[in-house]
Amino acid sequence: MAGENISMNVNDTKTITLSGGGTTGYSWSFKAVPDGVVKVSSMPKAETAGSKGPVGGTNDDVFSITAIAKGSATVTFNFGRNWEDKEPKKTNIYQISVE
Repeated sequence: MAGENISMNVNDTKTITLSGGGTTGYSWSFKAVPDGVVKVSSMPKAETAGSKGPVGGTNDDVFSITAIAKGSATVTFNFGRNWEDKEPKKTNIYQISVE
């Protein structure tokens, strides 16, 4: 379980880059708790060397976290296949503190 503690000011934006699944069917989903402290958005796919390679190559997934109000939030990223009813293959948890 990877992740980190992040301190931000209101209106700051932090970019998070996570190793993607390419054509494997795995992708990152996210949830921020509680609502109203940060906004998480998926950004256009970043290309890596493997993204133009063979089937099964990888690419990075990029997300932005924007602080919208003072407080604390936990942002959880889960890496899995949305059609499978299984535990995520990877989980990254970020503890966000907004001043």
